[in-house]
This record gives sequence, structure tokens and C-alpha cells, in this order.
Amino acid sequence: MFRTLTFLSMCLVACTLILAGYLHTTLRDEDAHLYQQLVQESAALHTQSALEKAPMHQLRNQVRKDLWIVKEGQRQHLLIESAKSELTIAQKKEQVEIVERLYEIDCHELSSSLPRRFQAKTGFFQFPSGQWTAEIVQIEHPTGELNASAISFDRQTQQLTYFLPKGHIKEYRTSFAADQGLTRFGNDLHSKILFLSGNVRILSSFFQNRESLALAETAEFQMKEKTGTLKALPSKRVLFWQKGLELSASEIHIRDTVQGIGDVHGAFDPEEKNLIERVFAKYL
Repeated sequence: MFRTLTFLSMCLVACTLILAGYLHTTLRDEDAHLYQQLVQESAALHTQSALEKAPMHQLRNQVRKDLWIVKEGQRQHLLIESAKSELTIAQKKEQVEIVERLYEIDCHELSSSLPRRFQAKTGFFQFPSGQWTAEIVQIEHPTGELNASAISFDRQTQQLTYFLPKGHIKEYRTSFAADQGLTRFGNDLHSKILFLSGNVRILSSFFQNRESLALAETAEFQMKEKTGTLKALPSKRVLFWQKGLELSASEIHIRDTVQGIGDVHGAFDPEEKNLIERVFAKYL
């Protein structure tokens, strides 16, 4: 009897040890999920710590990026090519920041038979702010063309700023040049306002369907309303010319008619006439 009890006791102890060993060494589903979560959190913390201490840098040559976007219900395919790319990824507290500089950029839309092309010497993109800048820029679009020494886009304000722009707007049959320009876009990404400043020169056949020339310090055009306002510095005057019409004023409004505001002269003085002829010599 004693031997039987001893044997049963030993079997019970052995079973207990086997069961304990099984429970401690077998990976259950909930344990696997928890383990995977711990591994991911550990890797994330390690990566975050590493990127905070030493941002990651990557240099790539002959970069090609295919982008598909949906605009106005249409699927568009954009191809971005660059001779070289410098990518930096850094961690600042809880936020990952990505900065990419591209060289010799050529971007065009493959899904359209109309010309849509963006070229630049260099480009600089930031994430998550969505801000980007580019230098020595050429833009070709069904609505017109633009050349500029540099451009900058702010996603939050939906504003495109460009420097030393020379452009043409096909719909308005208008060419322009200035020291600086700004286009403000609506939620549909259609331009709402075109603002030019500094040594503004305008050549247009849109105003009253007549060839028009203008010199001003600033020019603001409401694209939807198709109206414009030209202004001069306090010591200067806006000059506006059409065949048979000369206007010299502090401000000129372009609506259904062209109207001078303030001290308006109906003819150029000799200095103003020489200035108009010098700037637009090949058009007069």
C-alpha cells in the first residue's frame, strides 16, 4: 500500500512538473500577439532613439517616381524623374520629418495628351508640412506657361510664390513679367488670385479685345471675375496704353472698361512716352 501511494505521489508530481513546463514553454495565441507588440514597440523606440541621435541619409541616382492622383474625378498619372536625390529622415519627439532634395527634375503627366510639364534645376520637399521650393523653373500647362528663377508652394495657405516670373495665360491672352508673383488657389486647386509686384510689365489682347500695354508697381487679377487692379508707388504712376488711348494715373481698374483713379492724365508726358516705348519697343 505504501509503495502504491508513493508511486501515485511521484506520478502526480511528475504530471505537475510536465504541466508547469508546458504552460511556461508553449506560446499561446495571446502570448504571441503580446510578444509581437512588445517587439514592435521596442523596434519603434529603438528607431526613434536612433533617428533622434543620428538622422538617416540616403543618396540615390537616376530617381524615377510614378504617382497616381485623382483630380475632378479623373485618375492622373504623373512621372517624376531626377538625376539625383538626397533624402534625410529625422525624428523630433513624436514626429518624423522627411526632407528630400532633387536635382535636374523633369515631371510630366502621362495620362494627358495636353502639355503638362514641370522642370527645375533643383527641388526641395518637406514632410509633413508639404512645403516645397524649386529653382530655375519652367512650367508648361494647357492654361499657359511660366518661367521663374525660383518658386515656393505652401500647402497650408494654398499659395504659390515665384521670383522673377515671366509667364503667359492663354485664356486671358496675357503675358506678364515682374520681380515677384503669387498665385492663390481655391480648394479645387484652380487659381483664384494672381498678384504681381515690382517692375510689373503686362502685354495683353484680352482687355476689350484690344492690344494693351501696362507698367505698374503692383497688379492684382481676380481670375474668376476677370478683373484687375494696377497700382503705382506714391511717387510713380501706372501707365496704360491701347491704340488711341493713353492713361497715366496712381491706380487703374480694369473691369468692363479701363478706368483711371486719382490724378488721371489722358496722355503721356515725354518721359512716360519714352519709358513705354523703351520697355515695349518691339510691340509698338
